[in-house]
Amino acid sequence: MHISTERTAGLNSRDRASFATAARLLSCLVTESLLPALYFPLHGFEATGFAVVLRNAASSEASSGRSLYKTTDILAVIKLRGLPIFKDDDLTGQEEQLIGLLDPLDMIPLIFEIDDGEGQIEEDDVSILM
Repeated sequence: MHISTERTAGLNSRDRASFATAARLLSCLVTESLLPALYFPLHGFEATGFAVVLRNAASSEASSGRSLYKTTDILAVIKLRGLPIFKDDDLTGQEEQLIGLLDPLDMIPLIFEIDDGEGQIEEDDVSILM
């Protein structure tokens, strides 16, 4: 079984198509430097880490090394199986790193999207795309 079919084997065809579309879109936004994404490592899980894709308003602050973000700065959080390609290889070892290339094949089929509903917290503030 190929890795791409293995990771989506538990999904029905509609969820698999939704995840594939979302993964390619997020990958293009990050890889083409339209939106910044930060990588945070995880230890002891099936994922090696997770990517935090930031909204446009936070893009200049991400490149300047800002480490505190509000929920309104975050577009999506994606679990990753493998390491992405980083923009600055000199910064390896830091807790967070700016991602240069985000491969959709490294994504685990679970993407968290944060709703910026004007400060009101409701059940659906964090939605899951599959």
